[in-house]
Amino acid sequence: MTDRLTEYRILIYAPSGERLEEDREALVAVTWEAGHYARPLGSPPGLLDGKLIEESIAATDVLVVLCRHLATGVRMACECAATNQKPILAFALDPLDQTGGDSTEDFGALESIVHRGARGSFMQPVSQRERLRSDYLIRLDRLVRVMDKSGSAAKVQDEMHVPNPFVRKFAQLAQQWQVLNARCEQNADLKRSVAAFILDLYFTRLVGAGVTRWFLESGSSIAYLAESLTANWPRLCSKIEEIETNNILTYLELISAESVRRFSLYPSGRPEDKYGATFGSLRSLTPPVKPASMGHPIEREARFETDRIRNHFSEQYAQNGIIFAATSGIELDPQSPFQGPHVGSYYNMLFKRAELEAGREKEGIPVVILADESKVRCKFEPDKCFPICDRELSWKTVCEEVPLAIACAFRSEKMKDGILSRLQDAGFTHKEVEREGQVPWCTIVSNDRFWAIRSRWIRASARTDDDYYEERETDPEAVEVVRAVERTM
Repeated sequence: MTDRLTEYRILIYAPSGERLEEDREALVAVTWEAGHYARPLGSPPGLLDGKLIEESIAATDVLVVLCRHLATGVRMACECAATNQKPILAFALDPLDQTGGDSTEDFGALESIVHRGARGSFMQPVSQRERLRSDYLIRLDRLVRVMDKSGSAAKVQDEMHVPNPFVRKFAQLAQQWQVLNARCEQNADLKRSVAAFILDLYFTRLVGAGVTRWFLESGSSIAYLAESLTANWPRLCSKIEEIETNNILTYLELISAESVRRFSLYPSGRPEDKYGATFGSLRSLTPPVKPASMGHPIEREARFETDRIRNHFSEQYAQNGIIFAATSGIELDPQSPFQGPHVGSYYNMLFKRAELEAGREKEGIPVVILADESKVRCKFEPDKCFPICDRELSWKTVCEEVPLAIACAFRSEKMKDGILSRLQDAGFTHKEVEREGQVPWCTIVSNDRFWAIRSRWIRASARTDDDYYEERETDPEAVEVVRAVERTM
């Protein structure tokens, strides 16, 4: 660990009876070596269990939990830490497979509690015991940097004085976008990881292929993409012809980046209060009463406004554009009548529908949906959600006709395998992945039409045809798919 500003008090908890004492003591030792104060805690006998654990957690900076299953003591310790806004690092050994019950349910329940902890909280399964120490030190180092940064930011905020009423009013506006602010904190590590993975994999290819008109849709994952773009790729940013966004946080990020030449809000208008998104004249529409219709089919004035946005993308992005999109969730259950992406806002639903409809036209505008594992396993709830697809534009049609990719980050290999299997069944048969065993683990899955466009990027961006010939030699089946799709375009 380097460049650390502060030593922290680390409490390492393991419930009694699970034979984890040796692992707990090992983590205590390496924590001291890393320069922090560490002490162990087990579940003591008697009626004072709850009080002792609560007092110990209240006096610490970070709670580390080792467990095999979601025992009462584990749940109590994590809930206490979350209530006191302490960061939680939870490691499920072997993982949660010795309960005799539903290990997936146990894992999901523990993960849900951990994510209510302070910023930087993290849940990780550990199937190989020899990797526990190294995984713990990596995760602790990342958490320490988050805590250092948060502490420094809080100090600066306390010392900052904004005498100018105009500047002060603008700064206070950011507090209105309550949903987006909260979502930016949820699974922030996953969102940052998948944003960096996309740019590492595609940015130079896109610029080299002349895909220089980008749309960054409103969403917390997209905000992290903008952050990574401007921070890590300042030289190539100048080669992007124009970036449009309908999110105020992303727009402010672009304002602060001198390397981005042209950027604008589309549609223009005042950001709405929850997400900080601009929807232009879509906001003149009256949302439907749910759950009677959910806004489908899209008719009359709603159809007119949606077509206006679709036409903008069709005209401006058909030749050299790409759309980076967000979603509240993706329903993958083949038995669900609401398969595909869904959102919590009527206006957001219409906007995303326009993007997908534009993607079907002409040669196809590539669309990349950014998500984390919580989004791609998010069930559709009729009383809360608006589906993007319907009988006029089904999820099956989107998967076949829109050049579509889904970029996702996972913490759990088991979760990753289950979700990727369902996405493959839906037509996302092409996969680009990070190294196995890496946490978070990122992947981009795409359908045939996106894969064909991706292959054209590779050919166009390469100075020679070496990359393309190498791809032909190593993946001849993929090349045949590309040729078949290109014949239909």
